Amino acid sequence: MTDSLEFTPSKIGPPAASSPLALDGSLAQGTTADSLLVAQVSPEQAQTVRRDCERALEQFLRATWSEVIDRGQVSVREVLATTKDFVERSALGDSWEALSAAKAPAGDALVRRMLQRAQDFPAPPGASDGARRGLSLMAEGEENETMPLPNGFSTVETPVAGVLDEVGRLFGALVGAPVTRANNPYGLEIICHGFRESFQQIKLADSARQAMDRVLLQSLMGNGPGYLATLKRTLATIPMTRAVLPPAAPSLVPGTPRPAMARAPAPHIAAATPGLPSGGLSLELIDVPPISTPAATRPIPSTAAAAPSPTGAALPSLDFAPLAFSTGTPPPATSVAATASAPPHSAATDASPAEVLAAIRSLAPAGTSRQRVNGALEPITVVVQRALATRTAGRAAHIPADIAARLATVGDLTATARARHAASAEVDALLARAERPLLKLVTAQRDGLRGGSTGVASRLVSLLGEYASGCDDQGRFIEPKTANAVSGLLDRLDDAVEREPAAVDTILATLERDVDGLRHLRRQRVQRYQEALEGRQRIRDARERVADALRTKLSGRKLPRPVLRALDMALRHALIVTAVRTEPGGTAWQQSLTLLDRLTAWFDPALAASPSRTPAAAETLLADMARTLDGTVLDNEELHSLMAPVRQCLLTSVHGSTTLPELFVVPQFAGDGADIPPGDLAAANALRVGDWWEITVEQRRALVQLIWLSHNRKYCAFANTSASNKLEYMVAKLLKAAQTGGARAVPTSPSPG
Repeated sequence: MTDSLEFTPSKIGPPAASSPLALDGSLAQGTTADSLLVAQVSPEQAQTVRRDCERALEQFLRATWSEVIDRGQVSVREVLATTKDFVERSALGDSWEALSAAKAPAGDALVRRMLQRAQDFPAPPGASDGARRGLSLMAEGEENETMPLPNGFSTVETPVAGVLDEVGRLFGALVGAPVTRANNPYGLEIICHGFRESFQQIKLADSARQAMDRVLLQSLMGNGPGYLATLKRTLATIPMTRAVLPPAAPSLVPGTPRPAMARAPAPHIAAATPGLPSGGLSLELIDVPPISTPAATRPIPSTAAAAPSPTGAALPSLDFAPLAFSTGTPPPATSVAATASAPPHSAATDASPAEVLAAIRSLAPAGTSRQRVNGALEPITVVVQRALATRTAGRAAHIPADIAARLATVGDLTATARARHAASAEVDALLARAERPLLKLVTAQRDGLRGGSTGVASRLVSLLGEYASGCDDQGRFIEPKTANAVSGLLDRLDDAVEREPAAVDTILATLERDVDGLRHLRRQRVQRYQEALEGRQRIRDARERVADALRTKLSGRKLPRPVLRALDMALRHALIVTAVRTEPGGTAWQQSLTLLDRLTAWFDPALAASPSRTPAAAETLLADMARTLDGTVLDNEELHSLMAPVRQCLLTSVHGSTTLPELFVVPQFAGDGADIPPGDLAAANALRVGDWWEITVEQRRALVQLIWLSHNRKYCAFANTSASNKLEYMVAKLLKAAQTGGARAVPTSPSPG
């Protein structure tokens, strides 16, 4: 028996983004080794082409998924026919049924997921800070890091490598971002990962998964060329030009070469420079500071020398107005207090609270656009000071020390809370949206607020962090209207801080009621999981009880092949159903054990001369077997084909018969493989339901809560932050993962409060 993962696609974390190149007008770019492919289309035309590509993708996915499931069921049946182990045969039978049940819903989910991936490409900047949307949470272009491609995938990709790369170049030119086989949402590699991600959500035995991988490769090899040809024809309708990339620009620092970049000319530049070639423009860019320095704080030259075009025509010079405020490289996020309390420049003056408020109002309402420096958010005081410098151009004004300290407190609260969430998570967006009203609140120092302005800030940040209990593994709200409702409350708070301070507590009370509702829903989901898991454990216990009985009564014995076939196909399952319904001491269970004893004794060579072996006794035994099989799903024809050979074996073994049936040794019955090594018993007994863990799931770290332990401590289950998905584990494998660093208990819950 193997670990079972039950995820809605998914795997845990937000998407990594490809960085689109800067574009002018409606021009998009796709690069090759020495040239730049430029798509000259309007946004409306580009959208039309993308919709055509999405339709081709949807048709391919639906046809291929249906084919893979149908052929996969055939392949699973073939594996089942050659498997002798009873436990594995049962698992394969369950796999066949799971494939049948998942054909329609899993196919629809796959199509939605892959279309969403294509529509989102390229992902927005900042998505690379976490995993892709999806306890499915994976980055664009990082699918090859979650699970390896199946063996033999190169045989699928190699024959169509040329058209696959051409589709990538054309699509890259259309969207204005680098496209490779590893991140192309229309490529066979991403599609293969998408199919395998869907397989992960279906309860399959290991041998069934291997069979599905083989079938998947066969279907991709058969359907892929036609699909790629359709894509190429669709993308080939886009008008393209190609610009030659120039040689690398000379570095301004000796010994450190900097590659040159090329851009297609914007329409207004092309019109102003008639000497430029119509196919594109090659430029050498001026040297810039290292990327680790935030763009808003870099010194910018007041002028830039014009670079000659390939034809010798001079470009117009580009003038930049010098920034009124420049801090150079900002301090790290860990030194916020020091930054806030730094003494002002001797020539500077403190800004008034009204000026600081005006600077805060100028920040974007959806967030302060705090930049990340080495993965950490820059100090909030730097953001506000930058806005203040813009508004007070002409004089050096600094944030007063007392206000700067309060702003730094808000910045620390939100930065700590946002560090708990992926950059593309909706909770992170809410926390960023809350920064502006909180900055206004601590600057204005409104009276009458419960806990004061700093206390209100702490309460609000804590409440917003707990909204993670309403999000799925991709960081998106399970109920989409939740984001709109909370954003509306934050907008109202932004207005109430200055106009209606008394409404602040009312807004917080509304958020608290909303969070209480989310907690209640999560508790309900966890309780349903626990009830279902207890039911599954009861089935496991029944299977183990039947396996013990078969090991005790049949292992090493000899029985005719028709009896072994009946035991494998129906009688064993009937015994399991009886064990689920009755306790070990129940009448029905004891009758089932007696039936096994009578069956083995009938074919015992030592009792061949027993006078009790009469034709009437054989018919009675046969009737008792048929009565036991009443609960199995066998129609009259199937039951007759199963029992007729058994009846023949019983009748040929009666007293005085000279033609005995051929007997075969009954194979050993394997256990569930979930036993805990003696050395791990103490660790297993120390597990506590309710604790939070960090577990590696398909090479990604997932924060989950232990929600269930079986009565024998052999199995456990975890739920993600919102309890929208669960993960089942054998305790023995969990403890082994903990020893190798794949799992660890964490001391606190994921919510900042």
